[in-house]
Amino acid sequence: MKTARTILYRTGEGILKALILPAIILLFLSQSALGLRCGSSLVEIGDRKYEVLKLCGQPLFVEKWTDETVLFSVGKKESGDVNISHISTAHIEEWTYNFGSTSFIRFLRFVDGKLRKIELGPKGFSGEMPVVSSKSRCGARVSRGEKKIEVLMHCGEPDVVEFFGEDRISTALDRLKREGIFLRHDLEVQVEEWTYDFGPGSFLLFIRFENGRVARTESGDYGF
Repeated sequence: MKTARTILYRTGEGILKALILPAIILLFLSQSALGLRCGSSLVEIGDRKYEVLKLCGQPLFVEKWTDETVLFSVGKKESGDVNISHISTAHIEEWTYNFGSTSFIRFLRFVDGKLRKIELGPKGFSGEMPVVSSKSRCGARVSRGEKKIEVLMHCGEPDVVEFFGEDRISTALDRLKREGIFLRHDLEVQVEEWTYDFGPGSFLLFIRFENGRVARTESGDYGF
């Protein structure tokens, strides 16, 4: 009988843990997704940029671009008419915050001036810039889609930063149900390239960013 009670107690404890653990994880995820605490204040989805700036201070990086959705129709081949009507243009900004080594980096996405998304990044770092022990092999650690602050944590500060203005990318056309009606997305792309020189014993590393994310990496000649 004693054994039976012990088994029942352990089973009940396991059930309790099984119920509590997902609740804690869900609470953590919901807080990460919906709000961000800056000091004693809470930044929430829907807040404006000015409010976030006053509560959290200046971000480390600010990326800006526009995403435009266009609806257009094409007439008969002999006429060649194209009728265009703009559906929407979204002005997007992404702010990067580093709150130190005891907290996670946060990426805040604003759409038309309002906070729409809070994303968790890697663990933060102390000071203005991360300390990188070995830079020469950082190219192997940089992946497509990573953000600037993640590259800084892999490679440290670049030797040269070049801005190449903006480009515009149109996605493949989506044909709607009605004949001759198309939907197109035009994305403005801010292009930037970071150059790393690790010295004469290593190759130069070039990292191309598009809207703050790694688009590609290239190796050059030996460094100087």
